[in-house]
Amino acid sequence: MNIEINTSVAVVVNKGWANLFGVRAFLREGREIQESHDESHIILARVLDSKDPSGLWITNSGQQEADPKVSVRGIMVPWSAILTIVIRQDLSPELWAEARKFGFVSEMDK
Repeated sequence: MNIEINTSVAVVVNKGWANLFGVRAFLREGREIQESHDESHIILARVLDSKDPSGLWITNSGQQEADPKVSVRGIMVPWSAILTIVIRQDLSPELWAEARKFGFVSEMDK
């Protein structure tokens, strides 16, 4: 897989992986993902590296651009935890509103 660096993506991951204490400490600042309709969670991010055989490296730099107080950090999502990857510019604002309504995307992920 080759996704250009700094591409905005929606990474759909297994919620069990995202809720692991060691993962959510960095991914969601310790907050647990609440119950939803299924076992998925959407992470909105920018790509750092898509060529690592272990997983997809992403960053929250888009959040930092919106709020300079947010520290920029990178995280590697193992390929085994990824259900799908969507290039964000292809998605409508209505889809994101619907995803938030059902709890797949937190308000922090705007």
